[in-house]
Amino acid sequence: MANTYIYDILDTWNDGGTSFDGIKLTVTDTASAASSYLIRLIKDSNTLLSLKKDGTLFANGNVGIGTSTPSYKLDILAADQNGVAIRSAGTARLLFDPAGGGAAVIDNNDATGFYFQQGGSNKVVMYGTGGMDVYGQIGATTDSASTAALRITNSTTGGHTWYVGNVWGAGDFGLRNISAGIYPFLVNSSGYVGIGTINPTTVLDVAGTVSIKNSTTAQKLHLYNTYTDGSNYERGVLDWTTTSNVLRIGTEAAGTGTVRNIALVGGNVGIGTTSPVAKLQVAGDSVFGVAGTDAGEKSITLRADSGSSNVDLFSINFQRSNYDPTGTAASIAFAREGGGSEGAIAFKTNPGSGNTERVRITSSGNVGIGTTTPISLLDVAGTVSIKNSTTAQTLNVYNTYTDASNYERAYLSWGSNIFDIGVQAAGTGTVRTMRLNRLKGTTGSGSALLGSNCPAVTASAPYSWIEVTTSDGSTAYIPAWK
Repeated sequence: MANTYIYDILDTWNDGGTSFDGIKLTVTDTASAASSYLIRLIKDSNTLLSLKKDGTLFANGNVGIGTSTPSYKLDILAADQNGVAIRSAGTARLLFDPAGGGAAVIDNNDATGFYFQQGGSNKVVMYGTGGMDVYGQIGATTDSASTAALRITNSTTGGHTWYVGNVWGAGDFGLRNISAGIYPFLVNSSGYVGIGTINPTTVLDVAGTVSIKNSTTAQKLHLYNTYTDGSNYERGVLDWTTTSNVLRIGTEAAGTGTVRNIALVGGNVGIGTTSPVAKLQVAGDSVFGVAGTDAGEKSITLRADSGSSNVDLFSINFQRSNYDPTGTAASIAFAREGGGSEGAIAFKTNPGSGNTERVRITSSGNVGIGTTTPISLLDVAGTVSIKNSTTAQTLNVYNTYTDASNYERAYLSWGSNIFDIGVQAAGTGTVRTMRLNRLKGTTGSGSALLGSNCPAVTASAPYSWIEVTTSDGSTAYIPAWK
């Protein structure tokens, strides 16, 4: 059934191009109130639409502009880019005033910018010259794990686009440079921070070079073992000493802390070389020692795990070229003796056919030259020479020695091209008897005494005697004339 109108005005419009008014309502008013209605449509005592004398327009229900089925109190549907324009001779303002107060205002002033206000206070200000101020927190969301909620773009030539937010996986936060395809910074859902990596596995995980610098001040890196406060801690240090321009690596403590040890674990250490082939390799001149002026022992300790007896546990090798075990020219070796802490030191040289031991000091203090098993304080296996190109040499064997002025000794020496064998004494010392013994296997032995046991010397007698005891016990005297 077709709609039936209560009041239907049908007219034919002039199609000749002349402007005209369709329906005109003219009211001449001189004294009525401003609230007087010019038009009022009422249904069941409810005003559906009204227009007052002062220009106030009221519509009860949804109003559609560009749509016949409005879904909102004011529903504007533009068929082209011309949507809604708010114009004002002064400040253009859009007011949101919900029930309960707290009105929000969007306010525009051509001279300063665009304002978002609530409760009379600025919340966001967008300046006409560029830039934006936000008063309070910014909340942003995203519906994609790889698309950040906040996008920042520099539109100039060479400018980049950045995402800030959930830039990689669920629960993370970071920075993503879309233009360069990199993730400079990321915090994952476990709270781990990655710099240069999107997969941090520690509290701070850096992939790349780290620089700590200041244009005027030497920088420091402290790694704490324990920390109570600024006066009680244990830490490792990597810093520059400003007074001597020396890089310092070590440990330090304060208060209740304890200075801890340093251990280099794994790999080789090179000083002056980038390719060490031993646990410690030094290339170039070096000084190796212990400094200090305090009283007490200063020591350098070389320690080896327990090993077999009489086997070199470690050596100090002197080599003719870069590290080469076959090129050792000489060495000082430590060998374990017995099952306890006994140890020997061996000195070795290389005659060209390999390292050969030359001198050994045993755990008991015996020194062996040419032998690895010395049985006395000095045990020489081989020929001994005492010589000087210009001066005759002397060998002194002391019986007693207090100082250079009090002693008893035997000697072998050259004097005026005569080889002397004798005994001497000085100060509190006594000239002792000298005996020449000749062992004779298992059948007997003989000896010769030079000294006080010989017959008395007289004016007509020999100056001295040599007493000879034969293997059968008889005595014979050999005169020695002056």
